[in-house]
Amino acid sequence: MFKRLTVVLLAALALGGALTGCDRVDPNSPLGKRKVIFKDMLKTSEDLGGMLRGRLPFDGVKFADGALKLDSLSHQPWQHFPQVRDGGDSAARAEVWERQARFHD
Repeated sequence: MFKRLTVVLLAALALGGALTGCDRVDPNSPLGKRKVIFKDMLKTSEDLGGMLRGRLPFDGVKFADGALKLDSLSHQPWQHFPQVRDGGDSAARAEVWERQARFHD
């Protein structure tokens, strides 16, 4: 019984270690760059939301700086997405591709 439990625990530990290694992304890849920008956007918007909801003390200067930072960040991740290939297989509706220019504004 003890031997079986040891084997199961070791297998679970090995599987857990293998799964944690799957989430590694090259920080210089487009995906890595997008993740960093989106995480920074999330952190900034959480601070702004905290001030609006009363979780954080409201500071007008910090809020204005955060709003400017969020505006700046909102334009950055789109350059790290691949360009659309004409005629490529996609499950997206045609109207998504027709309105692609809106995402760059």
